[in-house]
Formats: sequence, structure tokens, C-alpha cells
Amino acid sequence: MVATAISCCLTAGVWAVEDGQGTNVVKSLRATEAIELGGTRIESWDEISGTDLTALENATNALQTQVTALRAATNALNASTNALQGQATALQGATNTLNTALTAENAARTVADFALSNAVDNLQTSTATLNTAIGNLTTVTNALNARVGGLETSSNALNSSINALNARTNDWNRSVYTPGAQTISDNSTTVSVAQAVTKIGNSGVAITFSGCAKQIAAGSAGQFLTIVCTNNAPVKFTNGKGVILAEGVSFSMNSNDVIQLVYDGASWVEVHRTDN
Repeated sequence: MVATAISCCLTAGVWAVEDGQGTNVVKSLRATEAIELGGTRIESWDEISGTDLTALENATNALQTQVTALRAATNALNASTNALQGQATALQGATNTLNTALTAENAARTVADFALSNAVDNLQTSTATLNTAIGNLTTVTNALNARVGGLETSSNALNSSINALNARTNDWNRSVYTPGAQTISDNSTTVSVAQAVTKIGNSGVAITFSGCAKQIAAGSAGQFLTIVCTNNAPVKFTNGKGVILAEGVSFSMNSNDVIQLVYDGASWVEVHRTDN
């Protein structure tokens, strides 16, 4: 086995020589240290026989073959390395493209997230405003319901009044009244207006209402009063003392005579009379 570096190939039939420089030289082959041939350490080129030289040449050729194979392998490895480097470059380019895309996506996502956050904030603000409006509307609605309740109460009271008026109107339309009865005892007696129809009578003496301030008690403006005489002794109404008679003519009422009057707010005004 060769123990040192070899700078070139041996040529068959060339013997080793001393160059006087402390180096063994075989043509252009230079060894700086001893070599081994066939398990024998060679210290001087003079020790190399023809057979040894052939063996050395064969070993050198074998070594050259190995170097050639190694170079081929190195070239193949370099080619593979270059291919891998190309793939790595392509992969780096793809990685850069992906990174660029991710950066753009992140930027777009950031913009979208910001827009979404603003939209959520706006929605929350709108919701709060709507809730406030609903609260105000509820307050107004409650106040309106309270007023409606008051109006309903007033309406119910008005309806009750209307029903009462309708009942009285029906009574008036039917013109059916329960008559009252009053005895005129003397000239100081005043005729009552508690009933719409009043029957008056006396103890058989003539009555002139000369001792009273008002012949007929005061009534309500618009109130009608019908007086029916029930006895033969006259009861005489004169113009004055709260009574206004037609053309100022007095009326002496006997049995079944009738006079009707309406109160104008101050006096009883004759509507008509019937002398039966």
C-alpha cells in the first residue's frame, strides 16, 4: 500500500533514482517518505526490483482507477448537489411566494378584522340607541295608556250620564209622569214643583195666593210644570209673584182646569191653559 501522496503515474520499466535531495524519485514520481511494496518497507529506490516496480506500477494504476472513480462519484455528487441546490432554490422561491401570500392574507385579515370590529361597535351603538328609544317609547306608551285609562273612566262616566239622560228623555218622550198632590190650605201656601204634574185642591175656600211671596216655588230653567185643579172652590193665579200669565190675564181654576208653565230661570211663564 502506498503511504504518501503521489503526484503522477509510473511508466513501466523506469527505475528509481536518487536526486541528491534526500527524496526518492521514480521518473516524475516523488515520495517524501518511505513506501511499502508487498508488505516490505522501502527506504531506498535501490531496493526496488523490477518485480517490485511492476507491483508499484500496478498499485499506482489501481489507485488511479480509484481516483478516477472517485472523481466520477464526486462529479455525480456535485451534479446531485447542484440539482438539490436548484430544488432548494425553487423551494425557497415557493416559500417566499407563500410568505408573501401569507403576509397579504394577514394584512387583508387585519383590515377585515378592523372593519368587523368597527361594524360590531357601530351595531352595539345602534343597539344602545334603539334600546334608549324603546325605553322612551315605553315611557310615552305608559303615559298614553294612563291617559287612555283616564279617558275611559271619563267616557264611562259620560256614558252613564248619557244613559241617565236617555232614560229621562224616554220619560219625557212618553210624557208619562207620576202626579203629585198638594192641598192649598190658605192664601199663603206656595205650589210645589217637586213633580212635573201637580194636583192641587183646597178645603172648599177660594185661594188667591195674596199672602205669599211666590205663587209657585222656583224651578230649574227649562223645567215644565203642569197644574191640575181637583176641587170646585176656585184657586186663582194672578200675573206676578213669580208667575207670568198670557197677556197678564188671571186664571181662576176649578175642578179639571189645567195650566202649563215653563220656568225661564226667574219666573214661571204660561204655555197654555184649559178651562174645563
